[in-house]
Amino acid sequence: MRSCELVSRCIFIGLFMVLLAAGLSYAQTEAQNPVGMITDGYDEDCHVKRGPNAPDSRGETIKCGWMMDLYEGDIVTKTPNVNKLTIKWKLPPYTNGVPDKNMTTMRVVFNKPEKGSILPKIADIKKYFGLLEPVHIRIPGGARGGDSNEEPEKIFIPTPGCNITVLGNYPITFTCEKVSKTLVITDDGGVKILQKNIAGKSTISIKPGDMRLKPGKTTTWKIEDKTGKSFKTCKIRQLNENIANQVTNDLKEIDKKNLSESETKTQKAMYLQTFSDIFGDEVDLYWLSYELVKNLNVNKNNIALIIQDRYLDHIINEK
Repeated sequence: MRSCELVSRCIFIGLFMVLLAAGLSYAQTEAQNPVGMITDGYDEDCHVKRGPNAPDSRGETIKCGWMMDLYEGDIVTKTPNVNKLTIKWKLPPYTNGVPDKNMTTMRVVFNKPEKGSILPKIADIKKYFGLLEPVHIRIPGGARGGDSNEEPEKIFIPTPGCNITVLGNYPITFTCEKVSKTLVITDDGGVKILQKNIAGKSTISIKPGDMRLKPGKTTTWKIEDKTGKSFKTCKIRQLNENIANQVTNDLKEIDKKNLSESETKTQKAMYLQTFSDIFGDEVDLYWLSYELVKNLNVNKNNIALIIQDRYLDHIINEK
């Protein structure tokens, strides 16, 4: 099996159905990306005044609609009571609506926590992951588009991802296409650091130390075919020391809970994805979340399946 050709998999739809259809990544809760979605109660006397974080916002007021995306700073009006609306929040511990005293309007807010403070919210985060519903579809990696009963066109999706950050000396697994021949890693000045012959291999694992990564410095990687052409040049960054220490310490705290191996890996993966969602401008540890859960029995651990598919969608839609 070619590891870069991902077969039919489950990917959740629930809260992020519209984001997926629009080709947006739901792995980043930052400006220009939705933090919530209207799903019910919008039929009458409901309007949204767009805030500065909505794409191409001019401060316009528009009528509410089904599955309408909400952005930080939007003002939602619903008479007689804004609580008549049903809104699915992207990260419920941190995204919500704050109503006024008349209960007819509310402001969409994203309470970005201080780094590391998400660990006490792990129960809420698990509840949020548990709300996501998987549905069998074909996705790139892979495959994209076309009728689900047809064999879609195969394209190469580079993994572990094109903007990842690394933690400590956790090994990074690169996946290789059938025609792949060479993995090339260069520093931020274009000097070649590492070159590996990967002909005939489906994966190769490399430790960050072998790539001579330095905190805050960007390294690039690409996989070339025999002609020297590559699908894409991707970036790797070493986390700065403060963030790396915070994440490492939080993962150790999860270890101290004496959970089962499956639950320990699942909680760590949820933590890593959520931390990456919130601090996406500095952190992308989705690849490590996948490494933790990729061998778990998804028939007994539905959240592990959700984590795997969030990772796959993350690398498909990353910018």
